[in-house]
Amino acid sequence: MGILPPQFYEDWRDRAHSRFALRDDRSDSPPERLLQQIWHHQRLLRDELRTLDGQRVRIIHPGFWNKEPGPDFRDAVIQFDSSPAIVGDVEIDLQASGWRGHGHAANPAYKKVVLHVLWDVPATAKSDRPRLALKKLLDSPFARSRTLAQRRTGSRSRRFDGPMLGASS
Repeated sequence: MGILPPQFYEDWRDRAHSRFALRDDRSDSPPERLLQQIWHHQRLLRDELRTLDGQRVRIIHPGFWNKEPGPDFRDAVIQFDSSPAIVGDVEIDLQASGWRGHGHAANPAYKKVVLHVLWDVPATAKSDRPRLALKKLLDSPFARSRTLAQRRTGSRSRRFDGPMLGASS
């Protein structure tokens, strides 16, 4: 048996897992896993959060990260405008079409979703629930977040598996 190159295992792991990474086909979109990390650690311009229809959003608690089937975060506490805070679930998708495309609209596990978090949304997209687009609301540039995340995990892939820099676990 020959000697393996120094990066063999990392390259193999990146190739093997890349097909399972949740990401959009567009190269400017982050993997869904990175959006989940951003939401989990609230790496957002929190004072500037507004739904796509203009409601002010205050995240009191981002919810508990659900790594099982169902919405991405359970039991979040969110306030819209000056209404009382509500408890519900948060679903994160790269595109607005993910709601129907992933079957969430017909799945009873998603009926408690109070906020649909997206990367970016076309102005013409319609929805029956509040939506928040993160693309312009990050507290650091996206490219820097991705680079720092990769540096912290030791990964050269587009996947993100570790905490954001400066965020406590």
